[in-house]
Amino acid sequence: MELWRTILLESLLLLAVGCLTGAVLGLYGQQLLDRALANVINFPVVYSVAVLSAVLSLAIVAAAALLIIAIPGYLATGVPPAVALQD
Repeated sequence: MELWRTILLESLLLLAVGCLTGAVLGLYGQQLLDRALANVINFPVVYSVAVLSAVLSLAIVAAAALLIIAIPGYLATGVPPAVALQD
C-alpha cells in the first residue's frame, strides 16, 4: 500500500508541474493570438484571460490522468516483490 501511495505522489507531482506549465503557456498563447488577430487583420477581439477555463481544464486533466495511473498502479503493487523479480 505504501508503494502505491508513493507512485501516486510521484505521479501527482509530475502531473502538477506539467499541467501548470501547460495552463500558463496556454493562457500566454491565448493573449498572443488575441493580439495578433487584433493587429494583423483588425479582428474585433475581447481581451480577457480565461483563468476559470484553464483551472477547470487543469483539474479535469489531472484527475483523469491520476485515475488512469491509480488503477494499474494499485494492481501492480499487489504483486509480491519476490514474484515480480523471479527469473
